[in-house]
Amino acid sequence: MNRFVFVMLIMVLGMMLFVGCEKKTTEPEPEPEVFDPPTSLVYATYQDSVKLTWNSSPDATDDGFAGYNLYHRINANFSGLTEEEMATYLIAESPVSGNEIVLADLTSTSKHYFTARSMKIGSDDTTLSSKSNTVDTSPTIWFSDTLWESTGGDSATVISAVDFDAQAVYPMDLAYMTFIDLYLGVDDSNYLSFKSPSLYGTEWSSRVASIKRLGIATDGLASFGSAGTIGTSRSITLTQPGTAFAVKIGSHYTKVYFVNFVGGAYPNRGIYFQAAYQEVEDYDHF
Repeated sequence: MNRFVFVMLIMVLGMMLFVGCEKKTTEPEPEPEVFDPPTSLVYATYQDSVKLTWNSSPDATDDGFAGYNLYHRINANFSGLTEEEMATYLIAESPVSGNEIVLADLTSTSKHYFTARSMKIGSDDTTLSSKSNTVDTSPTIWFSDTLWESTGGDSATVISAVDFDAQAVYPMDLAYMTFIDLYLGVDDSNYLSFKSPSLYGTEWSSRVASIKRLGIATDGLASFGSAGTIGTSRSITLTQPGTAFAVKIGSHYTKVYFVNFVGGAYPNRGIYFQAAYQEVEDYDHF
């Protein structure tokens, strides 16, 4: 073999070795472990507390799974926060092992935002998942009382109206007009109905209430978390005890739970109700 051919062979072998080494050093790094958060975070709002529940992470049965970190922030969500900032909103230092938590002593004049993450503890480090969905709500003011049907000329002495803000009941008298949010009247077939005060007469035209039937309240006053944006009326007939309603007058929402009928026949019929008044303005999370 002449010298030229020998040199060329050495060069080709060298290039092959170089290319082989390059392929080994440029192979992509393995993808980091994908760790799933809990799903379907929801809330139930109470007098001064909120219960959060969620579905388990798909990774909850993995080795090293430690539970869930819960986060709470007031009047703002968690968008754009760094890891260091997120850590300042932890509800508890230790992860929650179950699928619910009750948070008490929350202010009713603020919006409260919540989210959750899964935690896995390994031999060398701790892994956190991405955030679950974020929910927000605010504790409400609860109270209960009895209303009696408005009976025409006698209505000035019959307790048939309610002031949700003050948690008080009144007769349908003009002296209380600026306080009254809703009254117990009758529909065209003489069935008891929740009615907007504006339907009571021309003097009451400024007291307009929007009422919406939410449905059967399977968890009492804690059922249903929002009023939604459609389906409101100024008069809704009461047909089935156990039904929840949303009422808005001015800038405040209230959830009303119609517990049962009381009293006798017309004109002495009434209802027992419970209500949850939302102090935060123009906010229907109750």
